[in-house]
Amino acid sequence: EALNLLGGMEEKFDVTPDARSFTHALEACCDRKADGIELGDLVWNDMKRRAIRPDLLAYNQYVRLYGECGNGRVPFGSVGALLEQMRRSRVEPDVRTFHVLECLAGNDEDVLCEVRGEMKRRGLKADVVFGNGRVSKRARDGDLEGARAIVRDMVGDGLKPDVRTYQALSLACRRD
Repeated sequence: EALNLLGGMEEKFDVTPDARSFTHALEACCDRKADGIELGDLVWNDMKRRAIRPDLLAYNQYVRLYGECGNGRVPFGSVGALLEQMRRSRVEPDVRTFHVLECLAGNDEDVLCEVRGEMKRRGLKADVVFGNGRVSKRARDGDLEGARAIVRDMVGDGLKPDVRTYQALSLACRRD
């Protein structure tokens, strides 16, 4: 429905879609697991065709779409290519961008290393939300020791684990 609304905004309502409109359309694509990537790519390409410059929210939503529907694929084929596209759009990735990329990488150590290296190179520091995402991923994989190690790293980096941190750890305990 959101995709139909986006398509009819100009014709029916004389309203020109903006980057936020396309971001919401990309979010709607996340609900379409079977064809979400295909639809999301169409939305992204339509935004570019209209010369609407994507903002950080649009990029993060596009990466999230690939995370939810793309079976570990990264938009534009690689982390480096994605970051280059963002640079060309004059958009700086934030911690959330890297959090979603890390989740998307799964257990691919090469991609994880690239994501963490880029974060460090850009001077971005993980926050509790980022750490919790890492703990949750390890917990879903049944890796209790890996989840505990991430919590130790968080504390060592001066981050205070919160209730979500411990909820994720408890999930790992159930799977251990």
